[in-house]
Amino acid sequence: MPAYVIVQETVRDEATFARYRAQVLPTLEAYGARFLVHGGAFEVLEGALEAERLVILEFPGIEQIKAWYHSEAYQRLQCWAAGLRPRILPVGSAGFVFGKAGKAVVEEAVCER
Repeated sequence: MPAYVIVQETVRDEATFARYRAQVLPTLEAYGARFLVHGGAFEVLEGALEAERLVILEFPGIEQIKAWYHSEAYQRLQCWAAGLRPRILPVGSAGFVFGKAGKAVVEEAVCER
């Protein structure tokens, strides 16, 4: 059953984002992900969204999302992804399940320079 990742991001450093984008695409392809929404203009009709970009990815299933997210290839990119914060990665299938106890999962990267 398909499962989805919704990414809300604000690009704080264009050069870092360009490096991240070039490297993240092969990690997504390796786990069968495809873009349903990829940046572009959007309008918030209800509530508030502070992010500048919205990305929705479809994976073949939840297990592929978990395998991709925890893969060595993707985890190496987390320091570059820090230039996109705040970033929220809720995942779900068949009615969206957001993190623990119905709350969105917020990921933070700690980069050593």
